[in-house]
Amino acid sequence: MKKAQGGISIFLSIAIVATIVLTGLLVDAARIYSAKNQAVRALDIATLAILSDFDSGLKNGYGIFAVNMPAPDTQELRRYAELNLERQSGALLYDYAIEDISLKPEMPLADIGVLESQILEYMKYRAPAALASGVLAMLGSVQSVGGMAGAAKLKMEADKKMAEIGKLQQKLRDYLYGDTGAAGVGSKYAMNYASGGIREQLAEEIALIFEAYADVRAADYESEQRARESAASGADDVEKPDLTDQRELRDKLARALDRLQESETSAYLNANARAVECIEQIKEKSAAIYELYDKIDESMGTAEGAAGAAGAVAGAGGTGGAAAAAGGSAAWAPALEAFSGSMRGSLEEGRAMLLDAESARSKTDMLNKNIEAINEALSGVSRIRGKLLGFSPPESPATQAEIREALMSGAEKYNYGVEYDYQKNSAQVKLPDPREYAMDRLNEYVGGENEGKNGRELKKLSDLGIDIASLPSRNAGGNSSSSSSSSGSGGTGAGAAGIGEGAGWGASAGAAGLEDGGGALGGVNLFSEDSAFSEASMGGFMNIGALLGGGLLGARDSLYVNEWILSVFGNGSKAKYSLLGGGLSHSAFFGAEAEYILIGGEDEAANVAAIKAQIVLMRFALNFLHIYSDAEKLALANQIAAALAGWWSAGALTPVVANLVIAAWSLSESILDAGDLSDGKKLPFIKLPGDWKTNIGLPSEGKAKTPDSQMVSYIDYLRILLLLESREKKLGRVNDLLEINSRFGGGSLKTASLYCGASAGLEISVNYIFMTSAFMPASARAGQGRRRLKASLARSLF
Repeated sequence: MKKAQGGISIFLSIAIVATIVLTGLLVDAARIYSAKNQAVRALDIATLAILSDFDSGLKNGYGIFAVNMPAPDTQELRRYAELNLERQSGALLYDYAIEDISLKPEMPLADIGVLESQILEYMKYRAPAALASGVLAMLGSVQSVGGMAGAAKLKMEADKKMAEIGKLQQKLRDYLYGDTGAAGVGSKYAMNYASGGIREQLAEEIALIFEAYADVRAADYESEQRARESAASGADDVEKPDLTDQRELRDKLARALDRLQESETSAYLNANARAVECIEQIKEKSAAIYELYDKIDESMGTAEGAAGAAGAVAGAGGTGGAAAAAGGSAAWAPALEAFSGSMRGSLEEGRAMLLDAESARSKTDMLNKNIEAINEALSGVSRIRGKLLGFSPPESPATQAEIREALMSGAEKYNYGVEYDYQKNSAQVKLPDPREYAMDRLNEYVGGENEGKNGRELKKLSDLGIDIASLPSRNAGGNSSSSSSSSGSGGTGAGAAGIGEGAGWGASAGAAGLEDGGGALGGVNLFSEDSAFSEASMGGFMNIGALLGGGLLGARDSLYVNEWILSVFGNGSKAKYSLLGGGLSHSAFFGAEAEYILIGGEDEAANVAAIKAQIVLMRFALNFLHIYSDAEKLALANQIAAALAGWWSAGALTPVVANLVIAAWSLSESILDAGDLSDGKKLPFIKLPGDWKTNIGLPSEGKAKTPDSQMVSYIDYLRILLLLESREKKLGRVNDLLEINSRFGGGSLKTASLYCGASAGLEISVNYIFMTSAFMPASARAGQGRRRLKASLARSLF
């Protein structure tokens, strides 16, 4: 037993040593883990300290958080990190030492995706109130009007084709009856062929001339024979016959045949052939108009169905954005009903004026038979011509009956009953032409496009010494986005909704001559049937309606950004708007900041004029549709057009002239509307008869007016234009204004130096306590008996 004593101590010693080693390892591992966590916390606090030095001007003026960081300030980051590490634990436990530290700015404000995310973060609790307060209702009205604009555009296209038919009708009438002067056929029109017995007279004249010619030719022939016999007998005084009378009669005969062949026969081929061509062209254009009319019917059915659905949603007490948009459409239902009735009545009248295929076929058949008859007559003249002019005794001359029969061949096949129902207008009525008044108002507007400054001096960027080419929106890098999505939940981006690419309005405005601002309105010609102004305006609104209809309720992000722009930035009118309750304010170089965001020109006056021109174009479309919806105004426009269309238009030219009259009337009203909106007044988006101002003798007293609750302002038109503007342009120009306003306020802010986040890295070392370098991998050794630790993170201001 004595030999077993002390064995327990050995095992106990081994166990204690193992326990001490395990404890040391666990303590050291916990210490290293704690050191790393403390390093991460220190780096986090240091990074947030760097980011806390955000630009207060951006925050107070625009609600945007960003740090001005032209270069990474790693020394300041190191200082903050060291201060935090010193406060973590005593030197004996850790003995922290910073081996390396890095700072990289992230989320540049020049990236429009970052800017958009900031705006959406700021607006997510503010914008819904605006959208519920009538914005969607107004935009819903735009969507509803788009369908009507589409129908009106198609109708104008059809009316222009109808005017082309009218011109063809005039020519056709001239080819058939020769009484319009449009084709210049003179007396050689189809239904004048052989009129007054002229062909019979010529045939009789030719027969008599030939009879005389044949007698003289026979006498001369006998004289020639005697002269030859005398010469053969050797006579010295052979008398040659005098052929003067023969030659004169032969020339007279040839001239009479030429007249019959050319002036009185082949000349009528042209009239008949051109008449056939006119009928074929009228038939083709009529078919094209029929197709357009069918499309109009379809478009009207779609618009009426949309209005009915909108009314059902509103009547069912729908909530939220859908009900608001439906309410906007339902408000337009009475006008849509009137527009529909007027449009369908116009289509019925138009169809009655078109040439159907069966009628065209019967007319062309008759005219083609006339051509056959004329060609037969020409063949008869050609046959007898050779026989008459080539007559030589002793052959028998043609008889008068034979001559008449040959010269009158085909006459019995000629159709004189080709009728075309095309009558003159009634006597013209003297009515004022509103186009002259509209052009005067337009010239006044173009000449005074810099008016309406509201007491402000309109500025240019050159006044501030800024080259517009240096601004972020003109810099490819500053105008791009690496962010494909935005913060917040629900909704989709404008691009995904089909809104915000500028496709709907820009092209149509360009076609109307409005792409470069108000001055381009000077190119509008209300007296030209080929003017594209009205169609471009309708096309623009049709595209707007399609875009809004395709993604209005899904374009949450675009709507939020637009509300932020309208609330934060000023505009060129007296109308003011702030969804944010005046919580943000900044020093502004341009008074018309929203106009700069939409147009982007360095001249404020040009930006204001361009937006005013766009508003004129929108108001023009709405006012044009109002006239189509007002039976009294439409009747007056048609009456004026009938008086102006011309004596021989016979109704075919009246629709296109009526459209020009309506365009003039609408343009006059629209210029007044644009001025009122710029002055801060509210107008009906869709007018009722009592709201109209330029009535040309039609009083508005006692007629229905739009209630104040349905009025819209200059701000609402900016909303529409902002929805149609591309995301890149809008946000790029917002960045422009941040720099411009900073320069105006005495600063030198550059969005390229503004960042909304940063990533940081920290490498520290701590002392050894239990585990020495022998226990450490090479990557964790810091030298001088220290353990290396690394930490990294990223932080943002939102």
